Amino acid sequence: MTRRLPLVFAAAVLAIIGTFSISATTRAECIYVPPYPPVTEAARSAREIIVGTVIENVGGQFADFRLRIDHVLRGSSTVGDIRRITYLYPNWPQDTFADGQTIASCTEIAASTGDVIAMAFRALAPDGKTRYTAISWISGKPAFNYDYERTTLVKLQALADLPQTDTAPESIGVVRSAPSGAIDPSVVVLIDLCAGFATVLWLKGRQRRRIKSL
Repeated sequence: MTRRLPLVFAAAVLAIIGTFSISATTRAECIYVPPYPPVTEAARSAREIIVGTVIENVGGQFADFRLRIDHVLRGSSTVGDIRRITYLYPNWPQDTFADGQTIASCTEIAASTGDVIAMAFRALAPDGKTRYTAISWISGKPAFNYDYERTTLVKLQALADLPQTDTAPESIGVVRSAPSGAIDPSVVVLIDLCAGFATVLWLKGRQRRRIKSL
């Protein structure tokens, strides 16, 4: 039994190390579906604002589409141009965990053929430094069940006519103790330690039963 104890504790330590490794890997991945940032909030700081109609989903992929530009509200694009949007990430919002780690939006902008959408490019996020892409729907809806803004061309034109600014809107911080669906590492470590000690006690009990049976 004495020889087995180091093996049991080594197994417990390896389990703890493995748990931390899995937890770190999970927190580096996208594990939540944020809302699409709305164009109405991005309009004042965006470098470019366009409204267009999705005319094709390339290869049937919702995140890869061709957009015919119908209105240019800001920027140097031309009405009638066709722009291809390919797996473009908004880059906002961000989740901030209690340890300071952040995860940017990792939900691709996706739209369906026939949708009329507005897009704002290189808007300034509430953190005052991150540039992001915003999207809102005038008609149609997102290809997936994501949170999104529905707006009108008239409202966007009014916002685009306001003086452009590089001042970010007031920041609304969201701090989370752990990603959605994840377990706090300290809890997992405690579980692993308990499991290790339970294994030791079980082996001791088994040894006692063997001795009594002799």
